[in-house]
Amino acid sequence: MDVETLTAKVVEAVQDESFSEEFILGAMNKCLGELASVYTLPDLITSETVTCPGGGISVPMPTTYLKNLHFAANITKSCRVSILDALTTFLDRFPFQDEEPPVDTVCVQGATLYFQGVPTEAETLRLYFVRKPVLMEEDEDEPDGLPGFLHEDLLVNYACAECFNLIEEGIDGAKIQFNKYISLYQQAQIKLEQFLGTPPEAPDFVPESESTSSFDV
Repeated sequence: MDVETLTAKVVEAVQDESFSEEFILGAMNKCLGELASVYTLPDLITSETVTCPGGGISVPMPTTYLKNLHFAANITKSCRVSILDALTTFLDRFPFQDEEPPVDTVCVQGATLYFQGVPTEAETLRLYFVRKPVLMEEDEDEPDGLPGFLHEDLLVNYACAECFNLIEEGIDGAKIQFNKYISLYQQAQIKLEQFLGTPPEAPDFVPESESTSSFDV
């Protein structure tokens, strides 16, 4: 469902001309960003490459990176790369960060990828992770990463709740319309969770401090 259709549904429900299309679009993009941050949406899983410079120990993650580095491979040296979940674990294992190449272990902290060993020449890694959704701008844009059957239930109800939260601000008693639409939005979240199912867990033999993939390079 595109922006034009979604916006029209919000306008029809709210019946308040003080809310511009820009406000409604901002609310729907806010919702999309929150959902992508909370849930692992399959269509947002992607891969990109980064280059670990010779003599370096860290490199910026791709600007599209949002969360969850699932798998990494060293393309230059044709080897798998282990992923440590915490920087403290990484530094405990590599306190001097001076291991011999190739790059075979990484850890993400914020927007930075730390790696060991230290390459003598640049080595390229391919990373698989959850990317940021592309925000909607034009009338024909559609929500990036969300299943189509939930576009209206999620984005329209969220945007309506945002509008009614302002409309009903300061009133005595419960915010009736806000509560109505936030409840509908929460019901849609349950549908999304059911659609996504339970994410796979790491095998029991993998230490909690370390995450590796079962894929072959």
